[in-house]
Amino acid sequence: MHTEKSFKAVFLKDIFNDTGYSEDMLINEGKLWFVYDTLLCEEIHNLALPMWATPNYRAKLLNISQILVKALFGLYKHEEKSRLQGGVLVDAILKNFTDFSKKPTKRKMIIYSAHDTTLLALQIALNVSNDQLPPYAACHIFELHQEDDGNHSIDMFYHNHTGADPHALLLPDCGTPCTLQRFSDLVTPIIAEDWKKECEDKDGKCTNGAIAGLASALSLMVLINIIQLLFI
Repeated sequence: MHTEKSFKAVFLKDIFNDTGYSEDMLINEGKLWFVYDTLLCEEIHNLALPMWATPNYRAKLLNISQILVKALFGLYKHEEKSRLQGGVLVDAILKNFTDFSKKPTKRKMIIYSAHDTTLLALQIALNVSNDQLPPYAACHIFELHQEDDGNHSIDMFYHNHTGADPHALLLPDCGTPCTLQRFSDLVTPIIAEDWKKECEDKDGKCTNGAIAGLASALSLMVLINIIQLLFI
């Protein structure tokens, strides 16, 4: 079994040398995911990859990146993080649906363009994530329907493969159909009443650091232990 010392010596040291990132930046600041994402973008756009970016190297980076990104949005203080992250988009979507259910308009569709991490934050906030990084052109679809009894319901779908149709996503405990009212009740805990106030740190400032500060030393230690298992 590899020890933490050998793990850092064998793999992290290589990344230090190959990328120029320090250990603190790679682990505590999540730059490991930046390394993986950069290599992925270069590969998709048919750019030549560095000699050190072998398939095995990138596979390890992918596994670690998925854990790191999940830790950013979930694992520890999931609800509190969601109120500052994915819950912001949930709030906007819910407001659009609620407004339309009360006063329909000619608008039939609203499209948001976002980063993969935005999509992941949304899905983790809703507890519907598959724990995988969203691929290029992935799409999370919300549909508002009016039932025969006049009430409105919400369907969700995820399109994450160009060779397959979107597949249904079910909000936990919402049932089928998932009524708009039930959906609203279930997502209320992840919607901040005053985002700026909840985001502020002890100095009254709202920064990325304040959000990232929700991570704990304990969760980081657990994360390091999980990462080490990938190299056994």
